[in-house]
Amino acid sequence: MDNITPCAGILAYKDDMVLLVRHDENSEHMTGVYGIPSGVIQLGESELQTALRKFENETGFRTTKEDLIEIPGIRSATIERKNGPRTFSLKVFVAKKFEGELRSGNAEIPEWVKISELDNLKILGNTKEFTLEGLKWITKSI
Repeated sequence: MDNITPCAGILAYKDDMVLLVRHDENSEHMTGVYGIPSGVIQLGESELQTALRKFENETGFRTTKEDLIEIPGIRSATIERKNGPRTFSLKVFVAKKFEGELRSGNAEIPEWVKISELDNLKILGNTKEFTLEGLKWITKSI
């Protein structure tokens, strides 16, 4: 069995768009590939703490535990990276509210992407699946 790297992230929506990050040349992911604002769970961190930290670091936006919806379950995918494939698991939350100013991270460029355009982008693993599932959860909470 492959080693699986646990990760967590947050989806945010605006109108008919989802906030994704495009990985730049400083990223360990392939340059130009889009994914959910997310990252590896550090020692001593919870899934929620990781998701909040990475959301702010990669997008400039902040949210709170109270403003998140947890998507049930964890999914895994093997992703091709610059140093070879690696298997990740991903726990995803959906932001009902968030604030701040959109800004790039160290290796990610956040972009509002039309959900209808996801098939036209190079995206990581389960990004489209999570985006569509998250949309259902945010719609239920309104």
